[in-house]
Amino acid sequence: MANVNKSNKLLWLFFGLFAFVGTGFFTVGIYLYFYYNDFYKNALSAPAEIVDFKRNSSDDSNSTIVSFYALDKPRTAELNYYSSGMSIGDRITVYYRAQNPLDVKCKEGSTLLVYVFSGIGLVFMVIGFWGLISKIRGHISNKRLKTHGIRIMAEVTDVGQNSLVTMNGVHPIKIVCKAKAPDGTMCEYVSGNVWLHPSDVALHSKIAVYLDEKNPGKYYVDAEDIQI
Repeated sequence: MANVNKSNKLLWLFFGLFAFVGTGFFTVGIYLYFYYNDFYKNALSAPAEIVDFKRNSSDDSNSTIVSFYALDKPRTAELNYYSSGMSIGDRITVYYRAQNPLDVKCKEGSTLLVYVFSGIGLVFMVIGFWGLISKIRGHISNKRLKTHGIRIMAEVTDVGQNSLVTMNGVHPIKIVCKAKAPDGTMCEYVSGNVWLHPSDVALHSKIAVYLDEKNPGKYYVDAEDIQI
């Protein structure tokens, strides 16, 4: 069925995109960790006072303006961190390098950036690579069953949505079918998640099922091979 192939391609794209974005975010998080670690290792510290806040129209974010003494001179600079709990007049510790006293940072902001990028990246990577690995393993197993397994035609007896799984607000379906196994017993087979609408699969239609010759309990219900 064309819709099954299209849905499978979308799943590959979905998990691949998650893995790609997650890897990018995680890489940035690791880079920031080493960058800030090097920065603070060679930085000088100074007590500072929050004197103002600035709204950045380009990305609708806030910046903190601090006043402090660096290299025996009064300085005013934009900090790399803002929190709603900050107030004008608050005292904080800032860090800077002698080569560029106006490049000031605070450890809270640096730590937050590292956690945000690496945390989001790790979550996306787990989802993406778990999905890709599952798809690859399932594809290999199903291909082996289609190549070396026993093919039987089963009758579709039920089609229902799997509400435990969702993607973009859509649930996959599970196809339930029955057929006589090679030993003559009537058996029920349930498909994996199929990204179709329940109305796309008619009851009492015939669907191909591939059985493992050595282990009939291992099978593959082929949603791409349905005969009305």
